[in-house]
Amino acid sequence: MTQQNIFDVTEIVKKKVRWIHLDERLVKHAYKALAFTLDNNRQIFRVDEIIAYQSNPNMSIQEARMAANDRADFQKLKYFGVVKKVEDRPTFWEITQTGMDFLVGNRRLKKKVPVMDNKVVSDYEGYDDIPLIGVEEAAPRWQKEVQDYRLDYQERIYKVTHQRSELIPANQ
Repeated sequence: MTQQNIFDVTEIVKKKVRWIHLDERLVKHAYKALAFTLDNNRQIFRVDEIIAYQSNPNMSIQEARMAANDRADFQKLKYFGVVKKVEDRPTFWEITQTGMDFLVGNRRLKKKVPVMDNKVVSDYEGYDDIPLIGVEEAAPRWQKEVQDYRLDYQERIYKVTHQRSELIPANQ
């Protein structure tokens, strides 16, 4: 017969943190989502519907699916709290109260946020010092070349402790 021995293992992990900037292209996506919800008297929407609505109100959903960059950009709004996924409906999104307040000029949001593993890293060094901006202060997209996107990434080294178990013989 064997029993389990549980012990902690600490390892050094190196991951890349990506900085997501709240620039005018993201703000335009948020405004289009707001316009779509108001024009269609709906609170929830699919990203493909927003992309089709942005480009051409008569565009098919299939054509909109081709706009992968727009879809990738749109989901970045979640890091700023402007939109969120609808619970129990994974392909649907909605504009949050924070997003509404930002879009009408009643709230300021961080100019950029550090993201790792699809989550904002609020304990990142300097996070509290990131300036807040209003909707009218969103900067033009600064990334023009492929190499510009590499500047968004910074490595972060930290310790991770895991509990591991091993089977040991009962007679020991």
